[in-house]
Amino acid sequence: MAEKKVLLVEDYDASRGFMSFLLATEGLKVLEAKNGVEAVELATSEHPDLILMDLFMPLMDGFEATATIRAQESTKDIPIIVISAHLDTGDWRVKARAVGADECLDKPVDLDMLRTVVRQYTAT
Repeated sequence: MAEKKVLLVEDYDASRGFMSFLLATEGLKVLEAKNGVEAVELATSEHPDLILMDLFMPLMDGFEATATIRAQESTKDIPIIVISAHLDTGDWRVKARAVGADECLDKPVDLDMLRTVVRQYTAT
């Protein structure tokens, strides 16, 4: 059985490091991107099984990155889970769903919820 790959898109080094460690303990190969541009490039070249996407990042935000990934034939079906501290303000959750997010999780991340959702999307 091939190792499942998760693309973690997060601009804060500490958050990315912590979440990467957590995902690795679940037996997943973790690819890391610091912004939406890197996310689109890695999604296209690596075809991960799941993408965990921050929304507010430099160069290209998570909304645009998600929409770009959804618009490409080779990446349009990769599940994308948005994780953001801003989902409870304004209409960010609605906007994230509108551009193609499958799930929306709030920061700070509930680790049990994150594990459950990741397992759901990476189960064979």
